[in-house]
Amino acid sequence: GVVLKGTGYTNQISKVKGHLKYIGFRSNEISENKIRDKLKLDKGKFFTKDKNSEDYRNFLKDIETDKRLQHSKSVKAHKMVFSLREVDFDNYIAEGKTYRDLVRSTLDEFSKVKHQNLNWIAVEHLTDGKTGEKSKHPHVHVVIKGVAEDGSRVKLTKEDYQQMRDIFDKEFNKVIEYEKVKKFDRS
Repeated sequence: GVVLKGTGYTNQISKVKGHLKYIGFRSNEISENKIRDKLKLDKGKFFTKDKNSEDYRNFLKDIETDKRLQHSKSVKAHKMVFSLREVDFDNYIAEGKTYRDLVRSTLDEFSKVKHQNLNWIAVEHLTDGKTGEKSKHPHVHVVIKGVAEDGSRVKLTKEDYQQMRDIFDKEFNKVIEYEKVKKFDRS
């Protein structure tokens, strides 16, 4: 039940900023915090590969000031969404893991396969945007900077998205399958 969808890229800083504000500051923050409390999850909005709470403005400034991204046609950022069905999300976090763990392990593995140390920021949406109730499809929005840590351009093809989706599925199933085996062994 994993889904990974590329939602495009942008070569305009204003659009990166608008997207970050949109994904980070939805109108149902109170509902989101209640769900996070109920699930005993960290309340930090944005997270990165090594921080549970990051100010999106630092990420944006990094893009704005990077000399490699100054040309008007250069891709400033790639956008994507990682999604699970509610039941899969519930099973995953029941094993003491978090969506952040899953996204981090997926992007870490993809970085190794791609041979690029990706710079990214993400935010979880665990509530339905309209009702404020727990979402039937909890998801994570990810924004990847247009250049990797080594300065190489980040280009994502359909094949890259498929490979990332396969890694996402594998990382998800590592935890779920391990727990099934562990429970079976205890019986």
